[in-house]
Amino acid sequence: MLVNPKWTVKHVVGFDGAPLTRGDLPSGSGRWTARKKATVVISVQNGLITLEEVCDRYSLTPGEYFEWARAFERSGLRGLRTTHIRTTP
Repeated sequence: MLVNPKWTVKHVVGFDGAPLTRGDLPSGSGRWTARKKATVVISVQNGLITLEEVCDRYSLTPGEYFEWARAFERSGLRGLRTTHIRTTP
């Protein structure tokens, strides 16, 4: 896909109100925190990076991304927290 450099987004507003650039995207190493997930979701939704790039860069499926996006839309950062389900013996 060809992209005109004049049309590319240079920065967006992050979940905390601060400017977010491609350099601010998480590395993908380590644990996926709610903040990292929110940064990725906001970046895709606002055109900073494409869904295809995110899936390639972070080895995500589109389904995983859309789960994050849906949870963030419904509940913000709290929706992206990972909870451990306790099983009883």
